[in-house]
Amino acid sequence: LPTFSRLLQHSNVEVRSVAGENIALLYEARWAAKTMGSATETPGWNDLLQQMRALASENNRYISRQTRVEQRAQFRAFCQTVETGVVPPVTFKIRREPVVLESWRQIKQYEYFRMVLKGAMAVQLLHNGWMRSAMGLEPSREAIHETTLPDMGKTGKERYLERKEKRGEKLMHLTGGHFNAGPPSAARNSEVM
Repeated sequence: LPTFSRLLQHSNVEVRSVAGENIALLYEARWAAKTMGSATETPGWNDLLQQMRALASENNRYISRQTRVEQRAQFRAFCQTVETGVVPPVTFKIRREPVVLESWRQIKQYEYFRMVLKGAMAVQLLHNGWMRSAMGLEPSREAIHETTLPDMGKTGKERYLERKEKRGEKLMHLTGGHFNAGPPSAARNSEVM
């Protein structure tokens, strides 16, 4: 705990923020252990809480306004976890499916996966059952309904032509067979003759 105390006093805002995240993560585990009856009291938690409260209301002019606002918001969330054991949920959507992260463990896992996977994160959260279970999420509706993956042996042009053909079939069905796939000028010329 003395190391966390020193890190909360660090001049770099990011170091203070990461220290606060780790304290909240440890305290979340401590709250879980308390509910199971196996937690032991560790001296020094109150000092850390006082430091975190001070950072939640810090008003130093040497830090940019945006950084101060972000730091206050982060440390208010950290203090809420330390004081009450409640984690402010993080909510976002992936293809209209709401995802709610309700623990610091889930939030940190999500941040790590997002850092590693970058743009593929959304696809992985939609289709990767292992990742969904690791994040504590239920199986995806799309993953349940999907039976096969697209044939990745085909070229992009082949897949494009297949999709175009299927769209044409749908349009033929919807228009009752009166669909002309040619350019509009060709359709007009054929009607004139």
